[in-house]
Amino acid sequence: MLVKWLEPVIESKCEEINNELLNNENGEVYSSVISIIKENVCLGENESYELENCFLVAVRTAVEISYRKGLVDGISIYRK
Repeated sequence: MLVKWLEPVIESKCEEINNELLNNENGEVYSSVISIIKENVCLGENESYELENCFLVAVRTAVEISYRKGLVDGISIYRK
């Protein structure tokens, strides 16, 4: 129940972390992925878009799962 109450904060924090990952130190990784996709002439425009989208969704999903798991673990440790 507490996690549902915190949902707006969780979403905001996950978005903040995701943006930080893609724009700071891991921005190089994102740039590399985009460069590789663009350099691959065998890929069509739709395939390139799909690969980029898959990368972004994977990062976003990892951030959200990790943040939620850490929050739930923190709450359960606090309650003990």
